[in-house]
Amino acid sequence: MEKLVFLLILIAAVIITVKFFEKKSFTARHQLLYQETYQFMDKIMSYKVLGGGQPVILLHGSMTSTPWNGFEAKLSQDFKVYV
Repeated sequence: MEKLVFLLILIAAVIITVKFFEKKSFTARHQLLYQETYQFMDKIMSYKVLGGGQPVILLHGSMTSTPWNGFEAKLSQDFKVYV
């Protein structure tokens, strides 16, 4: 009986540990890797890099807008996103 209880506790500890690290690695993939700001033709411009994997570049037409509304975070789950 004691061996069974010990085994069940050990299995529960392994499951909890695996779930904890899965969540941490999932969160780490969405973090901002870096952000670059520069001046181009008297305008201040910037871009961010998020996630990892194959690169994806998101472009928008307006120099003053950032219309992605979290879309870049979703893409960064599977790709390295330049936005």
